Amino acid sequence: MPKYIRGKIGVVHEVRGRFVNPVDHRDERPPLYSVRFDLGDLSGASSPGDAVLVDVFEDWMIPGGP
Repeated sequence: MPKYIRGKIGVVHEVRGRFVNPVDHRDERPPLYSVRFDLGDLSGASSPGDAVLVDVFEDWMIPGGP
C-alpha cells in the first residue's frame, strides 16, 4: 500500500475485480478497488473537490463508515 494513503479514509469509487498476475503471483489476487481520497486529506493543500484515485487491494483496506 502506498505510504501516503496509510491510515487515511477513502471512498470506493469503482470495483475493479479480481485478476491473476502470472509474473508476481501464482494465485488470484484479492479484489482490486479504485478508492477516492480527498487531496486535502493527503497533502494538506488543495482546492475543494480535488481528489486522487488509488487502486487498492481489498486485503489492504479496513472496513469503516456509517
